[in-house]
Amino acid sequence: MFVVHALILTFMTTPLVIAFYPPKYRHHHRNSPAGEEGAIAPKHHADDERRNKFAVILDKIESLPAAMTFSQLLHSPSSTPVSARLSSINEKALEAGLDEEEIESTATGVTIEALRLVELTARTSAVIRSQEADALIYNDPVVTVYRTFGQLNHINVSANLSVVNHEEFPEAVAKHVADTQSEMVVIPWPRGVTTVLESEQEGITTGTRNPFDGVFHRTTTQDQTSSVVYSEFIRQTFAKSPSDIALFVDRGLTTLSTGAAKQHLFLAFFGGPDDRLALSFLVQLCENPSVTATVVKVEKTDEVTAKSTEDAELGPGASAAITSPTFQTVAAVDTVYGQHSTQTRLASDTADNILWDKYTSRSHSRPVNVTSALSRITFRTESTSSPLRRVSELVKQEATTSVARSGRTLIVLAGRSRRMAVESLNGELKKLVSDSGSPIGSTVPKTLGDVGAALVATSANASLIVLQAAPSHF
Repeated sequence: MFVVHALILTFMTTPLVIAFYPPKYRHHHRNSPAGEEGAIAPKHHADDERRNKFAVILDKIESLPAAMTFSQLLHSPSSTPVSARLSSINEKALEAGLDEEEIESTATGVTIEALRLVELTARTSAVIRSQEADALIYNDPVVTVYRTFGQLNHINVSANLSVVNHEEFPEAVAKHVADTQSEMVVIPWPRGVTTVLESEQEGITTGTRNPFDGVFHRTTTQDQTSSVVYSEFIRQTFAKSPSDIALFVDRGLTTLSTGAAKQHLFLAFFGGPDDRLALSFLVQLCENPSVTATVVKVEKTDEVTAKSTEDAELGPGASAAITSPTFQTVAAVDTVYGQHSTQTRLASDTADNILWDKYTSRSHSRPVNVTSALSRITFRTESTSSPLRRVSELVKQEATTSVARSGRTLIVLAGRSRRMAVESLNGELKKLVSDSGSPIGSTVPKTLGDVGAALVATSANASLIVLQAAPSHF
């Protein structure tokens, strides 16, 4: 009797909780401009338009360093006092009754709508916690620390909290973007535990524990299966978010700026909506007077005929047999979309050329802030038959040069290019992984794109910002 009683109660709990407390009531937001029924889709931007409203996703305390680094990079400090910057824009803020600190935050032009994600488990305490989410937002340590960071750096930060099941995190992010009308979602990916194995200290390679060990340089004493789970959340967010997305992979190489941000940015421009977003966003980041950048437009030429001869000697399928052991396959969802028509592809190529010419040609009239940013960016074009290998070499050169020049750290921007890519680089990526001897899982390019995966495989000494444009750009 007791066993039957326990089984009946066990199977009744979940349906009853869902019936009395539907998932739609588990989202708790504060200061949202619109409710669930009146949610407004975020405003879509042109390729070269400035993004001012960001949704930063915080799901655990380990995300704070990466989130703070990225937020500081967005913030463009000005030596001009607040009183001198109270133009017609800030006069409206004064009429609204904002104090000086709020005006300072408004004057920077950047607003951050932080979303704290808390997993709803089957425990009763978790359900109670969900019901008290409105009060929890004022006591949550992650929200408190990040809000304090924003106040100290004069960044306008609004905190929101959502308690949902882990598999509902991507939907919660999409809803948050629609409610707050955010123009870009920022997902910080912290490096987690980094204790080096004793065998590695002695120079012995023990193999890859999971596909993402190489992302953060070192394997650890613990199996970081959470990184695989987190990558699944990232890919689902890439697929469902209605706005632009920036995935910041903090590899422990960037530092928070104290007064002057010593960061150098690098972008290999291949073309396509994601790369156009990366280029325009890089220009925006360079509005900070202490941030410099290098942009290389990579044009792929015909491969050497020796490769075709080698493939003919080895026979069909031989190349794939060689590369497969180092390119580990892990079953996971992928957000690859079919290639568009020739007309759409031509339109994308035209947009690439227009944006590149706008930033590199001197004949265009630009705003003062854009002109100032372009003065700190070096543009050049390179042609190569092996673009991923060449980009990896350039990143290593930039990393060495950046450290030599006043201790700057390097951040690489890359378009994810998993949809409407200019040209598939998967074949070269497999060969690059095979030659490097650094095995990575197939989920790495699915998450970071081919360029990001190539930099991981070649152990590039840089943090990554992987960008994907909103669906409206396609």
